[in-house]
Amino acid sequence: MGVVERESPGAGGGADLGLSRQGLAGLYRTTLEGAVVDCNEAFARILGWPDRATLLRSGVSDLYFDPREREGNLARVRQGGTLSNAEVRMRRRDGKPVWVVFSETLSADAAGREILEGALVDVTDRREMEARLLQAERLASVVTLAAGVAHEVNNPLSYVLANLSFAQEQVTAALDRRGRGDEEDSELRQATEALQEAREGAERVRAIVRDLRMYARAEDERRTPLDLARVMDSAINVVRSELAHRARVVRSYRPSPPVRASEGKMGQVLLNLLLNAAQAMPDGSTGDREIRVTVEPADGGRVLVEVADNGMGMAPEVLARAFEPFFTTRQASGATGLGLPICQTVLASLGGEIILQSEEGSGTRARVLLPAAGPAPASAPAPAAAAPSPGPAGRRVLVVDDDPGVGSAVRRLLLRNEVVVCGDSQRAQELLAADSAFDVILCDLFMPGTSGMELYRRVRAWSPEVAGRMVFISAGAYTDESSDFLDAVPNERLEKPFDAARLRALVARAPRRG
Repeated sequence: MGVVERESPGAGGGADLGLSRQGLAGLYRTTLEGAVVDCNEAFARILGWPDRATLLRSGVSDLYFDPREREGNLARVRQGGTLSNAEVRMRRRDGKPVWVVFSETLSADAAGREILEGALVDVTDRREMEARLLQAERLASVVTLAAGVAHEVNNPLSYVLANLSFAQEQVTAALDRRGRGDEEDSELRQATEALQEAREGAERVRAIVRDLRMYARAEDERRTPLDLARVMDSAINVVRSELAHRARVVRSYRPSPPVRASEGKMGQVLLNLLLNAAQAMPDGSTGDREIRVTVEPADGGRVLVEVADNGMGMAPEVLARAFEPFFTTRQASGATGLGLPICQTVLASLGGEIILQSEEGSGTRARVLLPAAGPAPASAPAPAAAAPSPGPAGRRVLVVDDDPGVGSAVRRLLLRNEVVVCGDSQRAQELLAADSAFDVILCDLFMPGTSGMELYRRVRAWSPEVAGRMVFISAGAYTDESSDFLDAVPNERLEKPFDAARLRALVARAPRRG
């Protein structure tokens, strides 16, 4: 029986298989063992054959179904007479997988032999798109998780750093008082060195968490003046481990004006470009492999950011599709094919552009151009290292934070002041109503029950002057509400984890109330 090329299935007078809406159907007739008796051109092309005649002449013995799936499908057809809109994975002629939706019905040929008549359509593109969208959703979940983890890490890190500073100051002061130079002093100096190393390690954790928080705010649309060199450094820090075993990173920064952009979205762009450059390098080949990052002024009042690698490069046909959504040559690594299209969209929204240059075997150069927001900031001289300071004296400080460790650490760092610690906003409101004579009110932004934002509103309702003394401390995980709130109020803020010097300077600036 011949097969007519048509969109509407139903080969051999079988049941309406209901697949014509999804595209040109491949029609086929096979034995129960899977040997192809007849098919149309679409069927041959779906399975990777040049045409129907070549497939039929080849003597194909099966439809490239998984044998277990073949048996299960046959049992379902025998039970109901027809199998409708089943989705399975088959193998093409070249061995590559192809996902199809198919329907089959059981009939008989002229000799009375049982025959399976069917129709199928290729849904591989749809399946791949679904897989990539799922990967994108997982990435979004990771970003949300990173924001939450950063918030949770910053709370204990605040008092780890504060207590390390305090302990180091105490040991240093004890050594200064003794000055004997004996063996016991040597042991104390070793303890000071150990505390300093611990502080440096905690500072590294602080920097990592800070950079993660920037990418966790990728959905924040707020545009502020950004130093692109600093954003690039943060991006490099985030992917340091990915870069370390693939290539050497060479930075070339020239003083450049800021650009106005969302820090999270700009970080997302640079992170994508760095990852693309890293993945263009063979694993474990750092010898002569190099990723060169450049930030410098460009013509037309713009700023240039460039990420160039000497990796594999791209063939012309791949380069031509680089900004096509879902196009990727790295399916096996879980790539979504959305990185460069997202970069292009973000940059276009900022009035910028991205230019991709690549040569197969020689590497790739991604050039980002953005309009400058204003003149380059003047570089301030680095502050001279200062000896540990005992801090301000004689202030009354209220600490409102649900984490007891934060309150204890602040109390130690402000030893020469009266520090009152309150673990929840409701109790703090009652305390301030009875005694508002605090010079500084350090208030956590996020707390169970009543937030620091709500406490501010309540205090401001009866005393704007007292509300003005509030300093908001936060470990991150900003919401739209909290960002709007911080933009609207003039109060100072202190990011966790805060260091001793900044906390003491803030308290020292506060005028005494009593």
